[in-house]
Amino acid sequence: SAPGTKALRRYPYVECGSDDHIALIPAIVIAFLVYVVGILGTFAYLCWVAPKKFQDSSFRNRVHFLVFKYHPSYWWYGLMLTIRSLLLGLVSVLAPTSGYQQFFIMMFILISSLVIHLTCLPYSDQYANLLETVELGLLIAMLFIASWFIEDPDRGSEQTSKILQVLLLIICLSCFFFVFLVFTYAMALAIWPQSFKGGKQREVSRLIHRIRATCGEIQLLDDTNLGKLLSDATYR
Repeated sequence: SAPGTKALRRYPYVECGSDDHIALIPAIVIAFLVYVVGILGTFAYLCWVAPKKFQDSSFRNRVHFLVFKYHPSYWWYGLMLTIRSLLLGLVSVLAPTSGYQQFFIMMFILISSLVIHLTCLPYSDQYANLLETVELGLLIAMLFIASWFIEDPDRGSEQTSKILQVLLLIICLSCFFFVFLVFTYAMALAIWPQSFKGGKQREVSRLIHRIRATCGEIQLLDDTNLGKLLSDATYR
């Protein structure tokens, strides 16, 4: 493109505002309405009606992909992840030329996601919650370290750059390592389900004993002390 003009990043020969660019606008609008607004709106609708229609086996099978990973209290969390993916994809659209703006926007999205995740712990499997926490933390650390290279990759001493590059490599390998651990756990669960089922049954037995002991203690409390207990308690 000519100096002082803007062009499409993927097609630099198409200048913004040119006839070729304007001719694409109808297709862009249709694609945006179908693939962004349409899909996000459909997911939002399914999450909205899920509590009322989930007893319908046909509806349950259709929305299984959207809710099966999550705790029943957070059936809507799949919509949150879709919105997060959309926001991350829009970073280069919101700040196409500024590396620092992209850095702050992505950092805000990832930190907000981590806070929401730790508040909800939405996955029904505790290992999935742990993996999501670790992965988000590693992504934030990776983004923070990589911000050193935004403006000038060669700034600072060569030793500092090498140290940061090694740290980034370690973080990347850590991400792959934790994903591998979860994959290995899932494979073991699929191959030896009875072994894991036995451990789960023992955990359930211990919980039953604790619940019965707790219920016995609660039954001995009068209304005043029981009300004080409930008002001071923290629970999901």
